[in-house]
This record gives sequence, C-alpha cells and structure tokens, in this order.
Amino acid sequence: MRKIHLAVLALAISLLHVNGSQADILEFMPAVLAGANAKPVQINVIPSGPGSFSSDSILSYDYDTGAGITANAYQQDQDKRITLTAQPKSGATIMSWEGCESVSDDLTQCTVPLLQDRTILVHFASSAIDYKPVNLVDLSEARVTISYDSTYIVSGDKTNTALMAKLKKLNSGDYIIGHNNPAFFRRVTSVVHSVAGGLLASTEACTLEDVIASGTLYASKKMTHSDLVSSEGTITTSNGKKLRIKSAPSDSSVFTIYFSEPTDEGGASFENCFSYETDAGLNAKICGKVELEFNLAYSADFSLFGLKQFRFIPEITQTSELSITVEGTPDALTKEVYIGTLQFGKIFSGPFWADCNIEMWIGFAGSFGVSAKFADVIQAKNAAGLTYDADCSPAWALVNTSQYNNNFSKPEVSVDTKAKVYFKATPMLKIMSLTGPAIDVQPYVEVATQFAFVGGCKGLTGKATFGIDGYFTWVMPGSILGNTLGNDDLNDTFKFKIGALYENTLLTWSIDGTCANPDKLKVQGKNFYIAQNEGIDKIYRQTYTLTNDGDTDVNWSFDTKSTLINPSQAQGTVAAHSNANVEVTVSPQILKQGVYDKSFSFKMAQEEKNYYAHIDISAPILESPSITGAQYSSSHITFDWNYYNDILYKYVQGYEIYQSLDGINYTQIAIISDKAVHSYSTNIIPPGVEHWYALVAYGTNGLRSERSSPLTIFGENK
Repeated sequence: MRKIHLAVLALAISLLHVNGSQADILEFMPAVLAGANAKPVQINVIPSGPGSFSSDSILSYDYDTGAGITANAYQQDQDKRITLTAQPKSGATIMSWEGCESVSDDLTQCTVPLLQDRTILVHFASSAIDYKPVNLVDLSEARVTISYDSTYIVSGDKTNTALMAKLKKLNSGDYIIGHNNPAFFRRVTSVVHSVAGGLLASTEACTLEDVIASGTLYASKKMTHSDLVSSEGTITTSNGKKLRIKSAPSDSSVFTIYFSEPTDEGGASFENCFSYETDAGLNAKICGKVELEFNLAYSADFSLFGLKQFRFIPEITQTSELSITVEGTPDALTKEVYIGTLQFGKIFSGPFWADCNIEMWIGFAGSFGVSAKFADVIQAKNAAGLTYDADCSPAWALVNTSQYNNNFSKPEVSVDTKAKVYFKATPMLKIMSLTGPAIDVQPYVEVATQFAFVGGCKGLTGKATFGIDGYFTWVMPGSILGNTLGNDDLNDTFKFKIGALYENTLLTWSIDGTCANPDKLKVQGKNFYIAQNEGIDKIYRQTYTLTNDGDTDVNWSFDTKSTLINPSQAQGTVAAHSNANVEVTVSPQILKQGVYDKSFSFKMAQEEKNYYAHIDISAPILESPSITGAQYSSSHITFDWNYYNDILYKYVQGYEIYQSLDGINYTQIAIISDKAVHSYSTNIIPPGVEHWYALVAYGTNGLRSERSSPLTIFGENK
C-alpha cells in the first residue's frame, strides 16, 4: 500500500474581507510572485444606492446619469492619498464605506492610500421604502400548500384573528409573500374563499418592481453563530458522516469546522479524522480544521422607472489547516466530495429577504498512489461580484480580482506524481428564496515530478505550483428583481471565471540529485496591464532582463499559448555572470470588447518565471473621417473624404454632413447612410461668403466620432 501525505498549513483564502467601515478593509496583500515587480495601484470604487461620489482625482460617479470613472490606475506612492466624497440624493443617507484607510465622522469622506490595489464600496440607502398602491399581504404565519406551481392552498390558526382577517380580505390583484417553508412571492390572479376561513388562490410570477415605487433594499451583515439555522454543532456530509463545528459565543464571526477531534486545546494535533473512500479504490483521510468568516453585502435600488441599481459583493475569509493522506493503488483521480453546508437564517430588508449558506467541498485531481509530503503558508485574496446600473451601457459589470503571497517549503517526493488536493467554500445567495448567485473558489497547490533536460541538466525534478480555480454563477429563472432587468444580457445563466488565469511556480527542486544545483537565472520585468478601446491599432512592449549569477551557462525558452504575445527571441543561452534582454510585445488590436488574461513564461531546467497580460478592452471610439479634396465655385461645392482606420471602418454605418457660417456653430445639412459613399455635393447658401464644412462618422450601438477637421470655403472672397 502506497501513500500520499499532503499537508496544507494555514491556507488563507479571502474574498473581500470586510470589517465594518474602518481601516484595513479589502486591503490587498502585496503579491509575492517569482520574477514579478510591483504593478501600478488599481483603485476601484463601487457605489450602491441613491448617491454619487466625487474625488480630488479623476474618480467620480453620477447617480442620475450613470456617468463617471469608477476605476483608475495610479503610480504607487506610500505618501500619497486620494479623498473620495459621498453625495447622497435627497431623502437618502450614507450607510457605510468599506475599504477606506479612514472615514470622516459624518461618513461623507473616505481616504484611500496609494499603496496597494483596493476596492472601495460606498453604500447609500433611502430613508424608507415607498410602495406602489398595491396590497402586499404577508402570509408567513399561514399554512400554505403549493399545487401545480401556481395554485396556493392557504389556511390558518383560527385563534390568530389578525391572520384570519388577512385571508378573508385577500382578493385578485393582491400580492402574497411568505418567508417560511415554503417561501413565496406571487401575484394573486383569482381567489376562492372557503367557509372555514381558508382559501384557494391562483397566482402568477411577479417582481419587486411591481410593489416597490422607490427606495433601497440594503443589507451588509457579517454572519455570526447566532445566524446559524442549526445549533447542533455538527454538519452531516454526503456520506452520512458528521463534521464538528467548534462552539463559540453567539456574536463570534469565526466558524471553525473540525475534520477530526483535536487532542489538545489549541487544535494542533488530531485523531478520529474524517475519511472518504472513492470508487477508484483510494481512501482519503483528512485531519485538521478550517476557519470561515462570511460577510454578505447586497443592495437593490428602485427609482421611478424601476430597478435602477443592483449590487452583490460577497466577502469570505477562509483559513485551512489540513493534512490529507491518500492510500490505495496508483490511479488517476478527479473527484469532488461534498462535505456539508453552513446554513444561515434569512436576512431581512423590510418584508423582503435573502437566504444565505456556504457549501463546502474537498477536491482531488491528478495521479495518486505515490508518496509526497509538503507544507505551505499561502495568503490569497479574491474579489468576485456583480453590479447592475440601468443607466450604464453595458448595464452589467463584474468585480473580479485576485492576489496572493506565499512562503513555500520544499516537499518530499519520492516517485513520479502529479496531484493536488483543495478545500472549496461556495457562498450562495437566493433573493426571496428564488434566484441568486453562487461563488466557488478553490485555491490549490499542485505537486508534480518530471524528467527535465535543459541546460545540460537531466534528472527527476519536483515542481510545486499555486493556482486559483473558481467561477461566479447566477442562475436566473425569470427576474425576481425587476421587469426591466436585462435577462437577455444574463442569457439565463450568468457565469464567469474568478481570478487571473494564471498558475505560479512556487518552487522546483532535484529529487534524484542530478539537478541538485539550481539555475541562477533571474528574470526581471513587469506584468502587462493594458486598457484601450476596441479597434485601436497599438502594440505594447516591455523588456525583460535575464541575469545569470551562476558559474555555468543557463539555457532558457519562452512559452505562451497566446498568439497576441510574441518575444524578440523564443529561446537562448545566458552565459555565466552575464545578462540578456528579451523584448515581449502584446498586440490586442484584434480583441473585441471584454476583459482578457493571457499568460507567458520564461522556462529553465528547474524554474519557470510566470507573467501575464491583463487586457481590458472598452467599447470602440470611432475616428473622424478626413476630407481629402474639394471643387467649388461661388455657389456650388463638391468635396471628398476618406476613412483611414480599417479596423474601425467595420463599425461605421454612414456620415453626417455639417455646415457653419462662422467656424464655431455647425448645422447638420445631410446624412449619408451608405458608408461606401465618400463624396458630397451641395449649393453654397448664401453664395459668395465664407463657409466651413465638416463630417461626423456614425455607427452601430450609438457610436459617433468627433467632428472632422473643417474644410474652409471662401467663395468669391477667396
């Protein structure tokens, strides 16, 4: 019987760790990436609710129009700060700031240092929900049976006179709501009352827009032990076993899940470990504990025209101290084991609510049945969320960032293997128990051994890699939030990958001794951070310096799967005690609007220096046409133009012709709907005086260019 012993020590994974509205919130830890230098500081500001913000920098947002700049990159400066100022709408208040270094006593200002990437959240809320003139009936105390999805059989305790009065008055057109089991929110289309006081109601789906005229549903809550649905202290897993939840004060926000029984007070050693036997004949034994903290923050803001904004930014902190032993015949295995759910009570905002829980999984992937042992300390921070603003185009936007650092020790690996084990926590939210998002994040360390032959070194080497897998998913079977919500934008199921699309090599080492002396090749350079409009024909360049501090020559090679990334040379040799420069170019002009992460690396015998290009492509901006010539008399003119940007030309639909008598104020005189037409003739009115002519290119989705440089016609005065 062979074994794997995988010890994952203090694995700290964090999605937006939030602690009220004070300092050190959402502060990203500096990335400790092999070969990566400091990058510009990215500041993202996410407003929610009826309010705007301004700053002493470029950042701003106007609630009424949706216009503004809510994200910007700054030069890192430990002595510099920017100040954000919140401006609530009339009748609204500032609820909180999250992510600031400091907040003013009146909550109007937030100070942000330019040290590390930060996501800042500012929450506004209306002082009260304003309801439409409809009858919303809370039937949470009633006994409800649902038949055929839309027929509701309702009865109640006759001693509950208030409830029985509600049932007696219920009519067609009313809205019914209930937050117990079953939970529901429906519009009544017809109702039949019984003599006993119950009723039979036919219903149809409805949305919050049907009952809310204006106001903000808002919740920002750090879950505590008092919020757990079950206080039994155990979680029943998919195979019938129980995991123990450590008892804690009701106001404690740390949930400690034991995969075994601690044999000492500090939980440093364990016995009676959790075990799981797979169909492949491997037995996995998991010892240790996982600590979870979870903060739920969401808001839905309604205005005169329906749903104005929606924000969902979940926050989870996970710290794992686990050791995993796998025994069995060598075999490949890809398996996720559901181990239980932390279920919390409903979170209310007025009569409306959200359900919240955290699903937990253990995952195995790779070739098992070999011997390996490793320990690691990893800190990672991931932010993943979704925002909607009806006044913006596109209305939906993603919150998606990832950084980490680590302190990795050399593992012990005896034979060829490639295996990873991970713990995954998936926070889930359902609005009105009907629809909502889920986030799963699985940070992992993968240990692999392989034969390598580069730079004269051939032998069995080990490699440890850190990566993050995960997805944000929203299943939307109809929209409970609002009739105007862009379901077409969501395509019913909305899913995107969490974290940068990269893996980072933590360490390589020799197993059989033939590659005992590590390569002394250092790579200096930065990741690419590119933001441009679609259709811009621009090439981005950076130089990477390869320095060999060793006494022997080192061979290297360049690797990427992206056709957008190209090096000045694909491989080479750096002589002892010398260096070489490699220019890397990124050409994103073929990319359409969206966010892309492309990776590349410099490979040596025992090391791999990883980098990535983060590319944010915004909507295209049309260039102006260029007037190329004209023939004219005192009373008539014909002029020609051209459109020189071949990439943007595909977005052009036609041209608008403008005339001016003073060179300042222009009037549209014609529209050319065929973009292939590049000439226009017209009479000069009035004749014989100075005129100016200019063009604007227009295109799909409301695209418009700036007005072209004018053509000046002097008529008889020339």
